[in-house]
Amino acid sequence: MALHVKTEHTLGSLGDSNRREAGLLRRLSWIEIMGGILIILFGKGVMVSGQLIFGNGSSHYFWGGFLLFLGISHIFKSREDEHAAFLMDYGREGEEQVSRALLRGLPDSFWLADDLTVNLGGFPRPRTSQMDHLILGPGGLWILETKAYAGHLEGKLTDQKWRRGKDQLTNPVVQNQYHVDSLKDFLRRKGLSGVPFNSLVIMTRTDVRMSVPGWDREIVIGPDSAVARILSSASKYDFPAELRDRIAVALGIDMPVNQCTSVPTQISIDFHEE
Repeated sequence: MALHVKTEHTLGSLGDSNRREAGLLRRLSWIEIMGGILIILFGKGVMVSGQLIFGNGSSHYFWGGFLLFLGISHIFKSREDEHAAFLMDYGREGEEQVSRALLRGLPDSFWLADDLTVNLGGFPRPRTSQMDHLILGPGGLWILETKAYAGHLEGKLTDQKWRRGKDQLTNPVVQNQYHVDSLKDFLRRKGLSGVPFNSLVIMTRTDVRMSVPGWDREIVIGPDSAVARILSSASKYDFPAELRDRIAVALGIDMPVNQCTSVPTQISIDFHEE
């Protein structure tokens, strides 16, 4: 069984945040709608009585209508947040499914880190690279991207977007290659190089259909297929334990007890552009 050295789920945190925002917006929207209705009714009463208490009746219509507009807008925004939370929960389930399969199918010579974010530096806004799964073990480093795409996907491996009917979807092969290139550069700047890098996209839905030439070189369908692909490369590279440990420390990964060699206990994972 592979060793689980890091487990977090950004999608779960984002989904929870969207749900909290949706709940707040729903409550706020009803306050705004009721307030807008009351202001409009009060403005109508002013006009009927012919009295001017707070300006004129038209100002009440304006502010009442403005609050109604805000309330209705917030209702639609809360529904968007709820839908986004649903999609993130769906994506998190796929990532957890892959994680369980990797832990179950790989031996303990493999280390698995989930949801790993690396700070790439940059100014004024630092760049980051967030990987669904990173594996350190025989065969080198594996950077895995999980997608729960379904339906008929069309495009090329090098396209930025794929087509699914009228929808445009992010090409996960290009997306994951960015993570690979970023991690290579990060480790090179740390003086850690010479390790093979492997990119793999995992489709968790078995009802996906691929019309992408050469897709099976970069993509597998189903978590168990990912395990088989990774194991098939295990004999191609003997990962030195000391180098593996240094990479783990540089990435901020907590190494398993009694599994690490003598390396510095702390290394900052941030760097500045030279």
